[in-house]
Amino acid sequence: MKASGACHFLFVVAVAFSALACGEGVKDPGPSVPIDRTKTVKSLSDTELALFCDWETDRLGGYNHRTTCNGVWVMTKMNQMACETMTASSPCKATTVGEIEDCVNAVKADLCGGIPLPCLSLMGC
Repeated sequence: MKASGACHFLFVVAVAFSALACGEGVKDPGPSVPIDRTKTVKSLSDTELALFCDWETDRLGGYNHRTTCNGVWVMTKMNQMACETMTASSPCKATTVGEIEDCVNAVKADLCGGIPLPCLSLMGC
């Protein structure tokens, strides 16, 4: 399935209000996804989209990972197919891999800190 936009904003913002510790058995893939940061998410190939979804979700604890912060719990995407489907149906047509990468990394750096500054640019899409 080809991505037609970046749905990750809603997920990332929801996660911004939760504390995500790495799930058992999930290795943090590090701060950079191995895809050109300047590519729009809608332009990713099926293989790149799958890699991107795995990176984003593993960075935040893994698929179907539940976390609690300040009494509120949030779950990451259930599986890769859910991530790909949400991405394909997103209205965020020009969002780049780098913009989402920066947002995800900011969320991870301050798990219960609200909406991080790098995520604010994703709010208007």
